[in-house]
Formats: sequence, C-alpha cells, structure tokens
Amino acid sequence: MNKVTISGYTFYYKDNMVHFYDERKQQILFVSIIGTDENGINAYDGANIVVDISKKNIEFQPLWNTNVEVKDANTYILKHKF
Repeated sequence: MNKVTISGYTFYYKDNMVHFYDERKQQILFVSIIGTDENGINAYDGANIVVDISKKNIEFQPLWNTNVEVKDANTYILKHKF
C-alpha cells in the first residue's frame, strides 16, 4: 500500500491509485491508474474519492466504489469496494 501524510492526516491506499493535492482548496483527489501507454503516460479512471481537509473536521466525499476504514482520528485506509 502507498502512504501519504498531508496536514497531519495519513492515508493508505492501493498501489494502483495516485493522489493529487489541491493546496489552495485543501482537497485531496484519489484516482486509479488503469494503464500506461508506450510513452509512460498514465491513463486514469474516474475519481475514487475526494477528501476535504479545509474544515475543522475532515470530510470524505466518497464515490460508489470506495470504502474508508478509520484506524484512528488521523489515519485512514482507502479500499475499493469491489
């Protein structure tokens, strides 16, 4: 599993996923890589989940295909439902 810590929150996620952090909006987008072309450019699936850390409490905007397992107040594991 991959691991990223942003603003004191730690997220574990599958090896076939990547994250993009929008510092201005304080949101993290997690997406799945579905392939890589002959030039090494990744192709991405739709969004798996958006995490909003701009508010006092963390807010998950899960889509239909992601579960969030809470390990403690600041640690989360993102898993595909299927």
